[in-house]
Amino acid sequence: MEFSKWIDEYVNDEQTLRIYGEWNERIQREAAREEAKEEASYDIAKKLLATGADTNYVHEITGLSINDIKNIK
Repeated sequence: MEFSKWIDEYVNDEQTLRIYGEWNERIQREAAREEAKEEASYDIAKKLLATGADTNYVHEITGLSINDIKNIK
């Protein structure tokens, strides 16, 4: 069987498409979780900075880079 025909048949296989769809959904959920964590870190950093917290302390608590924290100020 020609390679391109094999690929077409394999990729168009119902089970493969289902598995790919599930995999893609998991990746999208993980990306959304990471984005939410980052947003939460920025929110916490803003609140800490508003109370006068030191940049290094905010870095330790949130894990944000020093440059990111300086850009919040």
